[in-house]
Amino acid sequence: MLTILFMMTCSAVDGVLVPEEPERFLLEPGVEVELAWQAMGLFPEEAVSAQIIDYAGDVVQELNATVDGSRVVLRFTPQRGYVDIRFPDLEQTFGIVALDAAPEPRDRFFGIDAAMSWLVQSDAERASIMKMTDWLGITIVRERINWSAIEPVRGQFNWETAHRYETFRRDLADHGLEVLDVFHDAPVWAGRTEKNPYPNDLLAAAASWQQIGDRWGAMWGGIEIWNEPDIHFGGDLPADQYVAVAKAAANGLLASNYDGPIVQGVFTHLVSRSVLDPFADSGLLDAGHIMSFHDYRSVGAIEELTVLFRDWLDEYNHPRMPLWISECGWPWDRGPGRPPHDQDAESAHISIGKVIEARAVGIERHFPFVLPFYEENDKNFGMLARDVTPLRAFGAYAQAIRALSNHRYVGDWVDGQMEHVRTPVFVHGEDAVLVIVAEREGAQFMLDGAIVPRAVAGIDGRELVLASNGAVSLHDGIAYLHVAAEDIEAYLDDDTATARLFQLGDEPEPGEPSFFPVVLQHLPDLDVVGATSRRYHVDEAGKDHRLSLRINNFDDAPR
Repeated sequence: MLTILFMMTCSAVDGVLVPEEPERFLLEPGVEVELAWQAMGLFPEEAVSAQIIDYAGDVVQELNATVDGSRVVLRFTPQRGYVDIRFPDLEQTFGIVALDAAPEPRDRFFGIDAAMSWLVQSDAERASIMKMTDWLGITIVRERINWSAIEPVRGQFNWETAHRYETFRRDLADHGLEVLDVFHDAPVWAGRTEKNPYPNDLLAAAASWQQIGDRWGAMWGGIEIWNEPDIHFGGDLPADQYVAVAKAAANGLLASNYDGPIVQGVFTHLVSRSVLDPFADSGLLDAGHIMSFHDYRSVGAIEELTVLFRDWLDEYNHPRMPLWISECGWPWDRGPGRPPHDQDAESAHISIGKVIEARAVGIERHFPFVLPFYEENDKNFGMLARDVTPLRAFGAYAQAIRALSNHRYVGDWVDGQMEHVRTPVFVHGEDAVLVIVAEREGAQFMLDGAIVPRAVAGIDGRELVLASNGAVSLHDGIAYLHVAAEDIEAYLDDDTATARLFQLGDEPEPGEPSFFPVVLQHLPDLDVVGATSRRYHVDEAGKDHRLSLRINNFDDAPR
């Protein structure tokens, strides 16, 4: 029996409209467009009222969308930047971004944690998001692998799995996107236990990663060995457990056809020297090319973390090892399909402020977290709404890419500064970009009257008008001022701590991973020995326990 439900009203109904091709909601400014939605029901009217809502949340235009059977069509001419399209009678809102095409050549600093392998299962939705990712102007996306699903039985590989891993990675390659893959699980056959998530059989693990590298290495722009080993993903175990696995995986990858970056560490922002030092003492820095970490704190934490890692790497003779931030974001509250305006604006302000800060301190590649709609605990980190149309953070990231691609940090603007405002300056050719990043929204910045910007843009790229007294509104928390590069010298402080960090990152010396013919592997009895991410400890009852060590020979010859 077929039941057909006819919807005869148009008010206060959730989910009435579904966007056709969400990638078409990324537009060229100043060009009339036609946006379409599928209507999940029948509309008795010939038109539906629509409103254009600006970045600040104000209604700036009233329109009518036409109803054509099962489709609702809206024609309008977008101005530069981000706006919401709201259908007030339907209580539905959709985001659009109107910006020029991303600059070429594409700047490899800009990546994104897309996580579609796990978070997006619809082929149509994956296809739309891949097109949106390409439109952003990035070259690399971070994805995830479930090793247990790929190799449920030792030596028997399922390259597709329920997540269609291989097909998806080939689709990404067809869109010109490299993959930074990460794994943080081990199959049961590799010897993981309830108390120790790492593989126990390191020789078998290396053999597996050699085969995975052979198969997928051509599509990788990097492979991260594990994820956040300094917290529960590493079983809250000390560094030696992770480092032994990192060495084994590096051995396998070095023996494969993959010749790209091996990325290690993948630490949280909770790390300290007491956590990091044992990783280096155990030999981690010889197991990869790149060091990566994550951050979910305020904008200023980026420089603090970069100083921590640079000091650590310097002490262990790797001062110029490239740093990647492979997760970084600011969430909004779980629940709705898109956040309320204030949370949407705050997520964009802080997330993109951290992108700018990472660029200034010499981070080599940066991956905002996370592109698709994603609810985790009581937060949502998505840069796209549930309907796959963009949020403000997406539009703000697109603008950052367009403003700063291929620009180098040269110092801080020193004239007109005010408290709680950062003023990094980036230069490419004749273009200097003064980026004003306020710690809070609603401030103003006073520009010296002798400087006349070529252009002033808000966080989303919309055009701002400079006040006659040189005041720049920071209602969004971020503004971009384009000035002539030849005019900035008198206003620039190039002797900053940030500049020294940038210099280290700007002249990178990637690690040269060693082949480890012998890997020593500590096998703690976790029923007797206690452990934290900093140390092992024993109580009185365990003081006479046996210390077990496995010697893994990866060489072809006896050692």
